Amino acid sequence: MPEGRLINYNPDRGFGFLSCEGVERGRVFVHVNEFEKIGQFFPRSHHQYGFDIEQRQDGKWRAINLRVVDDSHC
Repeated sequence: MPEGRLINYNPDRGFGFLSCEGVERGRVFVHVNEFEKIGQFFPRSHHQYGFDIEQRQDGKWRAINLRVVDDSHC
């Protein structure tokens, strides 16, 4: 399971990006629903998560099945 830090999150739009080595641009899309599934209704930048990666129908990658690895700030 890859791990990455939340590097950008827009609460108004309901999505963000996690850092992830080995994918294009070094980041993977994550939707607000994935945070809500683990009880994080206000995700913050720099928290570290484990996740699975799934390819969307449009060919882009997204993070699913999040789990908190480290919620301390850098």
